[in-house]
Amino acid sequence: MSEEKELIQRSCASFADILASKSAVPGGGGAAALVGALGSALGMMYLNLSIGKKKYAQHEADFQKKVEDLGAIKDELLSCVEEDAAAFRPLAKAYSMPKDTEVERERYRETLETALYTACGVPEKIMDLCEEALDAIEAVAGKGSELAKSDAAAAAMLCMAALNAAHLNVLINTTSMSNRVEAEAITDRCDSKLMRNNIKASELIDELRDEIRQSK
Repeated sequence: MSEEKELIQRSCASFADILASKSAVPGGGGAAALVGALGSALGMMYLNLSIGKKKYAQHEADFQKKVEDLGAIKDELLSCVEEDAAAFRPLAKAYSMPKDTEVERERYRETLETALYTACGVPEKIMDLCEEALDAIEAVAGKGSELAKSDAAAAAMLCMAALNAAHLNVLINTTSMSNRVEAEAITDRCDSKLMRNNIKASELIDELRDEIRQSK
């Protein structure tokens, strides 16, 4: 089993311990992926608590579909924990390259640029997956179990937190890229994703919070 694969096979406690250590991986990207996976799983729980109940029978087919969608998203996000660790290794290797001669410095700059570009890919993928999860949760959040609305809201919060964390991992790489045209294109694209999803998630969370307060 690869070192990256082992990351996601760990218990919550051991994953948290290695995250707290000096080890470069897992880092912010891997943590974001895991948080997004937990948000997706919590959204699934909310729906599973509603499936099979007469009160919500009219929405059951939609609930079943969203459970499948969120399950696929959860699995992809868990895979991103490993992918993010794997993507970081070339970057770490690039930073350690010799830079004593101009030839070495040129090779270092070229290798670093490629590694930085690659390192942006996984956190942007995490952002996209968290957006998909938020869309799925938003579509059913007010239709399921009244007793589990707090779980639906918490699911949205986790996905929003994961998306924001992933965005920061994009920025830390794009700010170091030499190709500013490419860097700004990636940054602008991810900024747009961040803005629309923060608005979406915040509105959904506020709506569910108000519904919970009014349910007494």
